[in-house]
Amino acid sequence: MTAGKKSKRDDISAVDCVRSDKSLIFKSSDENKKALISLNVLEYLQPLVRDENRVVKRNAVLVYGVLSSLPSARSIIRKLPTIVTDLLKLLDSEEFETTKEFAAMTLSHLCLEYAGIYELIEHKCFSVIIPCLKSPDPDVQKNTLDIIHMLLQCSSSSWSKIFVFKGIIRTALRDMNALDAFVDITGVPEFNDIHVSALQVIANLLDDTECVKHLVSQGSLQKLLHFITDRQVYNESDIKVNSVNQQQNKDKNAKGRKPSPKKGDKKKSSKGEPDGKKDEEKPPSNTLPEAKIYTCNALMRAACKEETRKILHDADVEKMLVSLLSHEDEGVRAASAQVIAILSESSVCQDRIAELGGPELLIRMTRSDHRELKSAGATALAALTTGNGSICREVASRNSGLEALLSCLHIGDPEVDLITVGGLIALTNLATEETTRPKVLHVITAKLLIPTLNSNSVLTQSKAALAVASLISEQHNIQQFIQLGGLSSLLNLVQSTHNDVRRSACWAIASLTADHTAAVTLSQLNGITILQTLNESITRKNAFTELALKRVLDANLMAKFALTGYLDFVDHIPDLFYDPGQITNPSQFLTLDEYNEQSVNDRRPIFLINLQKCDIVSSSDYLQSQDSNDAKTDDLKHDDLNYFNEMKYPFDSTLHDWLNIAIKQITSISELKEQIKSLGEFVASCFGGSVNKDEQFTLRNELSLAQLRCQLNSNLIPIGLIKQGSFLQRALVFKLLADRIGLPTNLIRGTYGRSFNEVLIEPENSVG
Repeated sequence: MTAGKKSKRDDISAVDCVRSDKSLIFKSSDENKKALISLNVLEYLQPLVRDENRVVKRNAVLVYGVLSSLPSARSIIRKLPTIVTDLLKLLDSEEFETTKEFAAMTLSHLCLEYAGIYELIEHKCFSVIIPCLKSPDPDVQKNTLDIIHMLLQCSSSSWSKIFVFKGIIRTALRDMNALDAFVDITGVPEFNDIHVSALQVIANLLDDTECVKHLVSQGSLQKLLHFITDRQVYNESDIKVNSVNQQQNKDKNAKGRKPSPKKGDKKKSSKGEPDGKKDEEKPPSNTLPEAKIYTCNALMRAACKEETRKILHDADVEKMLVSLLSHEDEGVRAASAQVIAILSESSVCQDRIAELGGPELLIRMTRSDHRELKSAGATALAALTTGNGSICREVASRNSGLEALLSCLHIGDPEVDLITVGGLIALTNLATEETTRPKVLHVITAKLLIPTLNSNSVLTQSKAALAVASLISEQHNIQQFIQLGGLSSLLNLVQSTHNDVRRSACWAIASLTADHTAAVTLSQLNGITILQTLNESITRKNAFTELALKRVLDANLMAKFALTGYLDFVDHIPDLFYDPGQITNPSQFLTLDEYNEQSVNDRRPIFLINLQKCDIVSSSDYLQSQDSNDAKTDDLKHDDLNYFNEMKYPFDSTLHDWLNIAIKQITSISELKEQIKSLGEFVASCFGGSVNKDEQFTLRNELSLAQLRCQLNSNLIPIGLIKQGSFLQRALVFKLLADRIGLPTNLIRGTYGRSFNEVLIEPENSVG
């Protein structure tokens, strides 16, 4: 007996009864269903499912199909002995199509839970389910596709058997050429109600590279792309070079297809008539917009793998996606743009999309007021411009390119953060390209970026910080960024619990602190304390936090020496410098004004260097202006103690004299080692002369420093007033004079009160 035909015993009255019962059950409420379940109707129906009368079996499984939509019913059905076996037997070809429909519906409902999937796997249901795809009843096909989709969709890590079975399913589908059948379903307009179900299965299959290769080898992937773009499909073997043979083959293919109303009109139209030509150029749409969206989602999942991206590129999937960017449905355009964003991880795909005019269409989408379109367009542009200079130049050359990207930064809706993120990434990419950077910097302002730093979205915060590092580089933008409180926002992000946000914010700080004003402002905002606290944490510190702290400390050498006890060879002591001693907590480091306001105490004095009141002559200019320097020095000599009391931060005339003498004496020496030796001897003479090794441990200058502090009535002591200097004072002055002379010297605060300098000396055997 053939499938779908009714026997003589299946009379009309029985069918009407079934249809009536079916309608009533579908319309019944969940309360009625629960009432039936409470009466143990599911247990009573199982013997009827095995009945020899096909009508009885059909009606019984109909009730199972309807009631199994409830979780409580599914739990009871799974506990029934051999129920899965009974349902699989109902999928036999001799049963009614309605019986198969509700048996497949019951199984698809059971697959909504992992326990049901496991039951089907244990019963090796695949060989029974697949033939149902050839059923003439679309409902049977749909329910069968739902079962396959559920089996492939399962991804729980605790079900190792399911993972194994997913591979078995895919292999079986390839061997049975079922993949081609799924693709063919999408090409039949009459089956548009099951297009989505077929595409859901295809989406799961495209996760497997072998399935993708199989679809390509059979030409099914090309057919799918043609179906989705509503283009005619021809086999490659039918395409000939000769135009006459080509037209004949097209006619043969047309005869082999199912007739449609519009095809009849084509035959009636002559070849030269405009109506026939128009129909040939624009074939009727075979798939609904929803099916096109599901196809894009399937391609997006497949494109996540690099190997699959290469296969899709060889199939020229970019052409299909770019054509969908101009589709009338907004959802289709957005879905195609999302696939382009994934494909753009490949530079080859980027170039192909640009060749097809994709950037122009995406710019139009980004300018749209529709949030979904704008989000997809901005995301795709961000991906296309990543690492591709030619596309960056194309976007920047468009009149509305930069305007569209800047409009993404005005979106403050937290539900569409991807719009802002896409705009930030694209602008950052354009700024990294040398030819487009001036255009971006011309239109960008700190006022646009600061609100994105204050976003509640972690992704937006991270990309905004990277954009600040790349875009805020001009002096006027840095000043505006500081004035609008951008540095405070960055310091807040530095303390974020998310690694990406913290890393990006530290990189932005490291970039901004190349500007001295920004670095000083960060120090005033307690930035040193925040960054050092991060670096003390094992889990939160990274290379960027260390770099940011180094940049901030490089702009504040007083804090750097107090906290780290080290000044590098490139760190030149400024004209105004003070050393409060070794400090472990950054919050304890005070400004010079705060130290000056303190009353005299018994703590370590603050050593002060102040050469700001006089123009210091460099070593290269000294010989030409020796006479004028001597005159200035004589005019500036006063009684040091009286002058200190008159001025807030007195000019250190003694230190200035030492500097002039050192420049005069040391620069006249040609040998580097002799310069170092002479400078060391000169510094020692300034602080009471050299000290023998035996006297180093007994050398104490605390008494003289205490006397100076009392005479000055201040904790600040100009270093030029010290007559007998210890390790620190001598090393500090040596570093200061060496910086002015041009000797590469560092300063190290050692342990046990010892400080010393290191000088870079070229090896004797070095060339030149």
